[in-house]
Amino acid sequence: MKFTSSTLFVLACALTSTFAAVDDECKKVAVQQDFDYDTYASKPWYVQSQMVTDIAPPSDFFCVRARFRLLDEPLNGYPIGVLVENRVDNVTGVRIINDLCSFSDPSDPAKLVLSICNVPREVAGDYWIVRYNEEEGYAIIAGGQPTIPSGRGDGLCKTGTGFTQSGLYIFTREQKRDEELVKKVMKVAEEAGYDSSVLKFVDQEGCDYADDPEPNPTEAKSGKKAKSAKKAKSGKKIKL
Repeated sequence: MKFTSSTLFVLACALTSTFAAVDDECKKVAVQQDFDYDTYASKPWYVQSQMVTDIAPPSDFFCVRARFRLLDEPLNGYPIGVLVENRVDNVTGVRIINDLCSFSDPSDPAKLVLSICNVPREVAGDYWIVRYNEEEGYAIIAGGQPTIPSGRGDGLCKTGTGFTQSGLYIFTREQKRDEELVKKVMKVAEEAGYDSSVLKFVDQEGCDYADDPEPNPTEAKSGKKAKSAKKAKSGKKIKL
C-alpha cells in the first residue's frame, strides 16, 4: 500500500466512506460463512490475479504474497498482523514488504479491515474474505462491497480504485499458478457479484521467498522501518 502519511490515509478513508454509494444494479455481497480465521492464517497466500488500483499499479504485480498472524498484544486496537510483499517490475526486482494490521468484525468474521497500523481501525479499509476453500486452496479477497456496474448489463460490479474500499484478489495456497483453478475462482467471484474482468495476471514464476521475515508489526510499530530498511512503500515499507 502506498500512503504519503497517516493523515492523508484517514482523510481518504473518510471521503471514500462518504461517497461510495452502492448502485441499484450491484448485488449485495454475502461473504464467506463459517469462516475459520486460524486455518485461513495458518499458511502463506500467493496472489495469482488482482485488480489495478491507485495503490497497486501493474509494476507491483510480481511475487505478491500475504501472511497473517495473531499478535501477542493488540497494536492500536488491531489483533492481527499482516505482511504483504511484492517485487517491482519483475520477479527479481526490488522487494517491497509492508507490515500492516487487521481487525475482524466479531459478528461477521470474514469481514476484516486492513490498514497501516497507526490508523484508527474505525476508518481502515474493508478487506473481505468473499470466498475461502481450504480444501481446494483458494480465497477471494475484495475491498468491500462493489459499487460500480461493469457497464455490460450483466449485473456484475467492481469496487473503486482509491486508497480504501478497493481491490479484488485471487489467493492460492500454492505458489505455482494453476490456470484451471484461477478460471474456476473467477467464476465464483462473478457468482458473488464481482466483475472478474478487472483481474490482472500476477507473475509468481521464479519468485524466491527464502529467508523472508515473519509478520510482526509490534517490531515495526505501525509501519516504522527496521534498522536495516529503507523508507516504506505505504508510509513505511522495506526494500530488500
